[in-house]
Amino acid sequence: MRLGIGFLKGTYTGSISVLDQLRPERLTLHVTGGGTLGSVVASGTVRFVDTGGGATYVLYDGEAEVSGRVTLVGERVIEATATRLFGRFFDCVGSHVEPAR
Repeated sequence: MRLGIGFLKGTYTGSISVLDQLRPERLTLHVTGGGTLGSVVASGTVRFVDTGGGATYVLYDGEAEVSGRVTLVGERVIEATATRLFGRFFDCVGSHVEPAR
Protein backbone atom coordinates (compact mmCIF):
# COMPACT_ATOMS: atom_id res chain seq x y z
CA MET A 1 0.00 0.00 0.00
CA ARG A 2 1.22 3.51 -0.76
CA LEU A 3 0.36 5.82 2.10
CA GLY A 4 1.08 9.37 3.18
CA ILE A 5 1.15 10.20 6.87
CA GLY A 6 1.60 13.91 7.34
CA PHE A 7 4.63 14.98 5.32
CA LEU A 8 6.00 11.41 5.10
CA LYS A 9 5.01 9.18 2.20
CA GLY A 10 6.04 5.62 1.62
CA THR A 11 5.16 2.13 0.52
CA TYR A 12 4.21 -0.42 3.15
CA THR A 13 3.61 -4.16 3.15
CA GLY A 14 2.00 -6.24 5.83
CA SER A 15 -0.25 -9.05 6.85
CA ILE A 16 -3.44 -9.56 8.81
CA SER A 17 -4.11 -12.80 10.70
CA VAL A 18 -7.32 -13.93 12.35
CA LEU A 19 -6.28 -15.19 15.79
CA ASP A 20 -9.65 -15.95 17.33
CA GLN A 21 -13.08 -16.24 15.82
CA LEU A 22 -16.42 -16.76 17.51
CA ARG A 23 -19.00 -16.67 14.73
CA PRO A 24 -21.12 -14.61 14.36
CA GLU A 25 -20.16 -12.43 17.33
CA ARG A 26 -16.50 -11.44 17.10
CA LEU A 27 -13.04 -12.01 15.73
CA THR A 28 -9.58 -10.98 16.89
CA LEU A 29 -7.03 -9.74 14.38
CA HIS A 30 -3.25 -9.37 14.49
CA VAL A 31 -1.66 -6.91 12.06
CA THR A 32 2.01 -6.46 11.19
CA GLY A 33 3.43 -4.17 8.57
CA GLY A 34 6.29 -1.96 7.65
CA GLY A 35 8.21 -0.03 5.09
CA THR A 36 11.16 2.29 4.76
CA LEU A 37 9.60 4.84 7.13
CA GLY A 38 8.58 2.56 9.98
CA SER A 39 6.60 -0.40 11.18
CA VAL A 40 3.42 -1.27 13.04
CA VAL A 41 2.30 -4.19 15.17
CA ALA A 42 -1.36 -4.11 16.15
CA SER A 43 -4.12 -6.29 17.50
CA GLY A 44 -7.79 -5.69 17.83
CA THR A 45 -11.21 -7.17 18.20
CA VAL A 46 -14.08 -6.68 15.75
CA ARG A 47 -17.54 -7.33 17.19
CA PHE A 48 -20.81 -7.76 15.30
CA VAL A 49 -23.90 -6.72 17.27
CA ASP A 50 -27.34 -7.64 15.95
CA THR A 51 -29.75 -4.78 16.62
CA GLY A 52 -32.77 -7.00 16.19
CA GLY A 53 -34.14 -4.68 13.52
CA GLY A 54 -32.33 -6.20 10.57
CA ALA A 55 -29.16 -4.17 11.06
CA THR A 56 -25.81 -5.12 12.52
CA TYR A 57 -23.38 -2.77 14.25
CA VAL A 58 -19.70 -3.40 13.57
CA LEU A 59 -17.58 -2.29 16.54
CA TYR A 60 -13.80 -2.39 16.74
CA ASP A 61 -11.24 -1.82 19.45
CA GLY A 62 -7.51 -2.31 19.40
CA GLU A 63 -4.01 -1.12 20.09
CA ALA A 64 -1.04 -0.47 17.86
CA GLU A 65 2.66 0.08 18.37
CA VAL A 66 4.24 2.26 15.70
CA SER A 67 8.01 2.67 15.34
CA GLY A 68 10.49 4.29 12.98
CA ARG A 69 10.64 7.67 11.27
CA VAL A 70 6.87 7.78 10.82
CA THR A 71 6.59 8.57 14.55
CA LEU A 72 8.08 12.01 13.80
CA VAL A 73 4.65 13.24 12.67
CA GLY A 74 3.24 12.76 16.17
CA GLU A 75 0.46 10.78 17.78
CA ARG A 76 -2.39 13.04 16.63
CA VAL A 77 -1.47 12.74 12.96
CA ILE A 78 -1.02 8.98 13.25
CA GLU A 79 -4.41 8.64 15.00
CA ALA A 80 -6.11 10.80 12.35
CA THR A 81 -4.57 8.69 9.59
CA ALA A 82 -5.64 5.45 11.30
CA THR A 83 -9.19 6.79 11.65
CA ARG A 84 -9.24 7.71 7.96
CA LEU A 85 -7.99 4.23 6.99
CA PHE A 86 -10.60 2.53 9.19
CA GLY A 87 -13.27 4.67 7.54
CA ARG A 88 -12.11 3.69 4.07
CA PHE A 89 -11.99 0.01 5.09
CA PHE A 90 -15.55 0.03 6.48
CA ASP A 91 -16.84 2.01 3.48
CA CYS A 92 -15.37 -0.71 1.25
CA VAL A 93 -16.92 -3.49 3.34
CA GLY A 94 -20.26 -1.65 3.32
CA SER A 95 -20.23 -1.43 -0.47
CA HIS A 96 -20.09 -5.26 -0.61
CA VAL A 97 -22.85 -5.96 1.90
CA GLU A 98 -26.49 -6.12 0.94
CA PRO A 99 -29.01 -4.51 3.26
CA ALA A 100 -31.30 -6.90 5.16
CA ARG A 101 -34.76 -7.23 3.68
